[in-house]
Amino acid sequence: MTVRSAANIKKPSDLIGKKVATPFGSTSHFRLLGFLKTNGLTQQQVTVLDLRPDALVAAWQRADIDAAYVWAPAKSKILAAGGEVFRTYDKLEAAGYVIADLIVARTAFSQQYPETVVEILKAENRALDVWTSTPDKAADIIAKQAGVTPEVAKADLLDYDFVTPKRQLEPKWLGTPGHPGRFAEVLQGTAKFLAEQKSIRSVPDLAVFQKGINTAPLGQALV
Repeated sequence: MTVRSAANIKKPSDLIGKKVATPFGSTSHFRLLGFLKTNGLTQQQVTVLDLRPDALVAAWQRADIDAAYVWAPAKSKILAAGGEVFRTYDKLEAAGYVIADLIVARTAFSQQYPETVVEILKAENRALDVWTSTPDKAADIIAKQAGVTPEVAKADLLDYDFVTPKRQLEPKWLGTPGHPGRFAEVLQGTAKFLAEQKSIRSVPDLAVFQKGINTAPLGQALV
């Protein structure tokens, strides 16, 4: 979460009476509602506004909102315009409000082009190696793609917990073939949130999410 420095928001209760913007139906919305719930706050106490990233930045610049839950590069822009980070992720993750960027492949595609899937994962792993070994080089590359300065890109990257391929195969995350990890439960929890928001019609059983996680290509990419 990003809060306006001038608003003097230092603890959750300081958000009472404030306006917080986030794109509804997004993972940021999911986390924001989780933040309110875990801290005993309601949407009657905190005004939650539905704004897409570009509109959110404009509202921030007009001083229409006091805080925002959004991703980069919008987050970078509001941080540069009088914002500061309000740390939420550690408590939220402990409460099960985990979000992640995932690679999803259609079953037909992965079956027809298994080598391609493995090569994509290898490329992803190499990119992570670049960030781990030469963070400034990685920040330069990201900055050009995102349209921000390398300093801003590096600061954004430092906010993420990049799960290494080996860790992804642990029970805490994706697990191994035949032994799905706990992340399937996270996916189902997100689906339940989306159903509550009327973004999807229903929530599949946990087994459906477990079946949808195929870590065999990831294991091959590590060989």
